[in-house]
Amino acid sequence: MASATGYRPGLLVVAVAALAVAGCFPLAATYVHLDSPGIRHVQAICRDIGPPVLAAWESSGVRFEATLKPLYAAKSGEGFVRVQGRKDSIVRPAEPLGRIVRKDGNAPTELRFGFERRDEVLSPHALPVPPHGTVWHTFVFTGLPPIDFPGRLELPAMIVDGVSMPMPAFEFEIRPWAGFAPINC
Repeated sequence: MASATGYRPGLLVVAVAALAVAGCFPLAATYVHLDSPGIRHVQAICRDIGPPVLAAWESSGVRFEATLKPLYAAKSGEGFVRVQGRKDSIVRPAEPLGRIVRKDGNAPTELRFGFERRDEVLSPHALPVPPHGTVWHTFVFTGLPPIDFPGRLELPAMIVDGVSMPMPAFEFEIRPWAGFAPINC
């Protein structure tokens, strides 16, 4: 029965019950949005659920993904760049340091960071699982503060089986996201 204001308490109960049966819960987060020409934005969990924390692109038939704040894409909260390739591929950054230019004050501030190879950083809910015969070669960014500011991410070229592949430069900012996620994701 509707009240004088048109509010229908029964409708709210039905909506909450439907979400509970579906196993969904509300989710709100801030994420770091990376942007550069030619990249795709990819959600990290449960196919199309969650904020688009990953920037994905291909170069010479090799798939790359990067993030500064992985949220549900990784077991740790560290940003990373990963390369999809054969298990026996030799993958490494061309230089030992990447760079972030912080753009939230009067003068840009430069931060340098290193890379640490860690191939088991993915969350069990992270997607995509690489096709049979390939693995993710993952390099975690080390020495960065929590990313809660806008700026520019510059990665060195990646060497994949002896071939140097330049990485795009990314402009980034903090964005809010809200939606529903399944409990059994």
